[in-house]
Order: sequence, then C-alpha cells, then structure tokens
Amino acid sequence: ISADYISVGLLSADRIQIDNVTLDTSGGNLIIANGGVNTTQVSTRAITNTARADMASNTNYSTSFLSLASLTGQTYANGDIAEISWGLRAHPEASGAPYIAIRVLVYQGTTLRATQYFVGDAVFDTTNWAQIQQVLFSSSMQYAIDANSTDWRFILQAATNTNGTFPRTFRAPGTYIQAVRLKR
Repeated sequence: ISADYISVGLLSADRIQIDNVTLDTSGGNLIIANGGVNTTQVSTRAITNTARADMASNTNYSTSFLSLASLTGQTYANGDIAEISWGLRAHPEASGAPYIAIRVLVYQGTTLRATQYFVGDAVFDTTNWAQIQQVLFSSSMQYAIDANSTDWRFILQAATNTNGTFPRTFRAPGTYIQAVRLKR
C-alpha cells in the first residue's frame, strides 16, 4: 500500500517502522528499539530518578551538627532539578524538650554548593513526666543543578540545644534523606 492517508478500523502488524525506528512488543508491552528516543523527544521534567538513604542506627543528641543520612555519588546534569526531601524522627526525654536545628547540605564533590536550614521544636507531655513522645519533622526543597557531575552529595544534619544519651536520640528508622532527579 502506498498512500498519504489510510483509514482502517483495525491495523494488525508484527512490526511498525516509523522514520527508521522500530516499534515492537516485549512481554505484551509496546517498546521502542534502542536509540529510538532521546532527550529532545521527551518533555521537560518528564523523567525522574530517585535515591534514598536511611539513618542506620539511633544517634545521641549533640550541640554540634551531626550527619544523620547522606546520599553520595549522585549523577545530575546541568539544568536538572534535585528535589530533596527528608524526615527526622526525634525522641526527646520527658524532663525537657530540645530545640532542634536541621540543615541539608548540597555538595558537588567536596565543594559545598548550598545549605538550607530548618528548625524543629520537640514536644513533651508536661502533665505526665514519664510519658516520652516521639516527633517527626519533615520537609523538602529544590536545588537547581548548574553543572554536570557524577558526585553530587546531599546530607541531612541536625543539632540540638542539649547533648544527650538515650532516650535523647535521633531515631532510626524514620530519619532519611531522599533526592528525586527531575531531568532537564
């Protein structure tokens, strides 16, 4: 058949070739041959990659910033957006609620590129000093990537206004950092 326009009710074929790119099926799914689609055919921010790191074990409070969870060796390209989200689970002691300073550091290799601060205020039950409550803080931020690199790093840190030992701890599980790559 050779025509500019064809109208049919059903078209059945083993392969369809469009502009020398073959559409096919695999496992009942429509697939595009290797090399068939590149960045210019995909709309902006249409494809994402996600990485996540969880804090490995409980960490005692400190008045100095502690690294609680980190993602290293992340590949981003100039023009990408890193959408960074995090959660921090804290276990304050009943005799006092600490103030918690939280920050996310963005590095390209060993060069600090950005610092974003967040503040949390832990709570406790003043009517029952024996009751210890846990609190969860979470937030997100976006960082515009301005250089190609395979070593972007995202680090979640926290500090309190008091040092402490158990039960005054940042808790695992529940403390994490996650980065979603929104491709340009």
